[in-house]
Amino acid sequence: MPQSRLRVGIAGYGVVGKRRRVFIDKHPLLKTTAVCDQNFAEPEVMADGVRCFSNYLQLLASTLILIVLS
Repeated sequence: MPQSRLRVGIAGYGVVGKRRRVFIDKHPLLKTTAVCDQNFAEPEVMADGVRCFSNYLQLLASTLILIVLS
C-alpha cells in the first residue's frame, strides 16, 4: 500500500522558498500544498493546485502537516 505524502506549507515564497519547494516536491513522502508571501495580493490557487496566501496566518489555518520557513 502506498504511503500518503505529508502536506507541506512554505512561509516565504521568494527565491529561497521556490528552491525549497523543488526539493520538497522531489521527496517521495512530501508534497507542497500551500505557500505564503506578501507578494500575493489575494489568496489564489496555482495551476498545479498549490494554494497561495498573502500572510502566514492564512497558511497556518490551512490543513498542513509541516510548515517550512524561508
